[in-house]
Amino acid sequence: MYFNGQLAIDPSEETLVEKVRPTKVFGRMLYYLTAGGLSDREEQETFTAVAILQQLNMALRSMGVTNIVRLTKDQYDFYFDEQGLEDDLKDAMEQFQMETDYYESELFEALYLVVEHADQELTYLIEIEIDRLHPPDVYPIIITVNGTANDFAQQPGESADSLRQRMEPVFQAQDAYEQFQRRKEAHFSDFISRLNQAVATYIKCDDVRQTLDTRVIRPREPVDRPEQLQERRTGANTPPLFHGYHGFDAFFLYAWMWSSMSFHHNIHYHDVSVVDEQGQTVFDVGAAGFHAGESNTLNPEADFESPPTSDVEYHADHSYQDGLEQTVSDQEAGAESGESSSWLDFGGDSGDSEASCSSCSSCSSCGGI
Repeated sequence: MYFNGQLAIDPSEETLVEKVRPTKVFGRMLYYLTAGGLSDREEQETFTAVAILQQLNMALRSMGVTNIVRLTKDQYDFYFDEQGLEDDLKDAMEQFQMETDYYESELFEALYLVVEHADQELTYLIEIEIDRLHPPDVYPIIITVNGTANDFAQQPGESADSLRQRMEPVFQAQDAYEQFQRRKEAHFSDFISRLNQAVATYIKCDDVRQTLDTRVIRPREPVDRPEQLQERRTGANTPPLFHGYHGFDAFFLYAWMWSSMSFHHNIHYHDVSVVDEQGQTVFDVGAAGFHAGESNTLNPEADFESPPTSDVEYHADHSYQDGLEQTVSDQEAGAESGESSSWLDFGGDSGDSEASCSSCSSCSSCGGI
């Protein structure tokens, strides 16, 4: 079990809306024949890289968040902490400002910032994506926060059996499990609310969309060693915890053991999301829920099964999709994944020399950010 929150932010800045020229051959023909009348639009934010990072720096530091993990500008890693340095956010921000001239700052396409923080209850990874160019219905600043329970951080030299013994009291009774989940959820929610307020203090916003959910990983096989986590990092566009940043495997290992212990103790699951080994959501379960021990839904020692309940909303684009029961039509699954293949689309043709990658989240060259 771990916790996930997201803030989608629409800053109060002047925004330019421009036509996007298509890259497909027939799309380009249509574009010129109609004088661009049928083209898509995209919004271009007017804030500079230095300005928006200064505002975020002040917001984060006001909450005591001072440890930076990564800072990327247009797929180039400007800063990447691979040693676990502490209190380095201010220095990294000042260095970025000194080494980035106004022209570069004004014409950036995307920024990617990852910071870490911990309090008495949870350890957090905070991922901030800033896209100066974006579709009109997508906000330019997305803050994703993952939180892990400090109670079960693996200690140096601690065995998997010892870690399970420390986790055991949570699973001994349903009431104990519920109390643990509610306490951590409340603490995580409070942190997200304070982060929201801090951002709003330093960045004028027209709107902020906030979402929160509790997540459980369902591995394909039992996991009880940090080395196994490294073997599973193959996906792109994964949540912050799944990137393997320095030192976080010790805080994250327990979450990979969670589904197995839930299965063996027949925990009643409700109001959570189940994700695959890349952090992609397989399904959300509602208030009615299901008992983990009554199927192999959460049993990593067996093939995945859909849960024995109708109180489930399935998702597309995850590693269990082929083996999952067909509960939604192919058309609905395609719509949910956002795929399309019309020759009028403004994406790239196969072999089209003008097609290019325009989204950092789809590039393997930058680690899938």
